[in-house]
Amino acid sequence: MSRRFREKSSAYAQRSRRRGLGIRRIAGETLLLVQFLVISAAATQSGSVDFAELTQALRAFQEKPSAETAASVRALLPREGQLKFDDSAQARAAREALDDGLPTLEAQVEAVDRDAIRLGFQLLAVADAPISKSLNAILGRLITTDARVFLEELLRWRTELKPRTLGQLVGTLGKEYVEQDHEAVCEEIQRRIDALLAVNEAALTEARDECVNELRQRRPRCG
Repeated sequence: MSRRFREKSSAYAQRSRRRGLGIRRIAGETLLLVQFLVISAAATQSGSVDFAELTQALRAFQEKPSAETAASVRALLPREGQLKFDDSAQARAAREALDDGLPTLEAQVEAVDRDAIRLGFQLLAVADAPISKSLNAILGRLITTDARVFLEELLRWRTELKPRTLGQLVGTLGKEYVEQDHEAVCEEIQRRIDALLAVNEAALTEARDECVNELRQRRPRCG
């Protein structure tokens, strides 16, 4: 074997080792990145959130509701499990910001703002009472405002909602009906039924009929 050939072989081997080290280093860095993303996703899925960031996002939505501010709140909500507020100062601040933001959310849902509606459904999927009760009332009123949009967005989130949520969603009328007489409650339920039955799109009929059935079960004495 010639000296020149040995030198070329040695140089090639060194380059190969360097490439191998580089590949292993890149692979190691990639693995660390993947592990970080998995851990971050798991933290979000488990119900834990960054309450400081959530408070900031909720305040931004309250001040200026938009597609961007609604998306910022949605991005911070847990993907699975419940939104659990602990006793920390940051959690209390986030809970207060959420309570304060509900009137803004209600106004945007009433205006048939799709981004706000989707935020409302995502909050409903992770929230417990009494927040969930307020969200049911806010989203349920959308039925008489725009039943088609209500059904479309319901189908988008249906698999994320807790069992028995549908009846509470369509049948929670809100605080204004607490002191109302029986007739007023029955009239509102009938308005919701009529609004739903006016939707005839084939893709929405199954969800429509389920909602109507839930409403009819909630007014057994309305005649």
